Amino acid sequence: WSLVPAFSISTLVTVDVNMRDFIVAVMLLGVVAVGVSATAAPPTQVHLYLTGVQDEMMVSYVTQDTVTDTQVRYGKSATSLTSTVSGTSESFEAGVGHTIMLHEAKMTGLGTTPTQWFYQVGSSQQWSAVMNFTANIAVEGGNTYAVYADFGLVNDVSLDALKDELDSGSYQTVIHAGDFAYDLHSNNGVTGDDFLEDISTISSHIPYMGVPGNHEEQNNFTQYDHRFNALMTGAGTTSASGTPRWYSFDEGLIHWVGIDTEVYRYSHSAGQIERQLNWLKADLAKANENRKNVPWIAMYGHKAWWMDNTNFTGFGD
Repeated sequence: WSLVPAFSISTLVTVDVNMRDFIVAVMLLGVVAVGVSATAAPPTQVHLYLTGVQDEMMVSYVTQDTVTDTQVRYGKSATSLTSTVSGTSESFEAGVGHTIMLHEAKMTGLGTTPTQWFYQVGSSQQWSAVMNFTANIAVEGGNTYAVYADFGLVNDVSLDALKDELDSGSYQTVIHAGDFAYDLHSNNGVTGDDFLEDISTISSHIPYMGVPGNHEEQNNFTQYDHRFNALMTGAGTTSASGTPRWYSFDEGLIHWVGIDTEVYRYSHSAGQIERQLNWLKADLAKANENRKNVPWIAMYGHKAWWMDNTNFTGFGD
């Protein structure tokens, strides 16, 4: 099953979900047309992320071979991609005998006002189709976030609705609060590949932020850490968390804080809980000092601590 609440509100919301659980603290906030045409062996799984810096956008993508060259071309016209940035690549063994190349790069100089940008990822060996996004999008009346968790490949009943609502401009950013694909490592990592390719019709056009859930815990969250490393390079670096598992970023009037709720049960490092807590205290203190400019603070994570031992299938009893 899956759940897709899209909120445009000004108070914190807690959602407890039957069978799968997550807790999400949400506030208000803003898409572009979709459409990626096929080319010969193109990059896949294209994914945009906010960094917390207004004129930046992270992008990641995957190639199924050993292409190590990582480039992004972008500009204000689909036929004039005047800026080029190089990025980094990493060979990742997603499953036994199944190795993919993970790429990421940061687009900068995007300005501080709503502007449509066109971009293309790849290299001289293989380029994606030209895609588009709007930097600093601002919708009259406030932007809207689509916030959900526990979203899998097989039971992706909300995906078509998400695509339709993206096309109509119903939301401008996604927050996926844990449990991806069911699971990223399943079927030798192919389930993760297929899921991230499916959502790329969304994530290649608007920022798609995330935090880990309990279904990412296999091998100490290896799949999540590698596949979502761009969260660390972007918002994790800006907010000084140094990890994709927890981080923060400002957008509009909201200071967003993503936390790792799974650290309390699945941590393989004795200091992990303390590191997140120390970072969170410092981050909230800094955000509180900036309330004049960014008055709202919203936090999201996968679930509350007590949910691990609660049976959510018996609500009818």
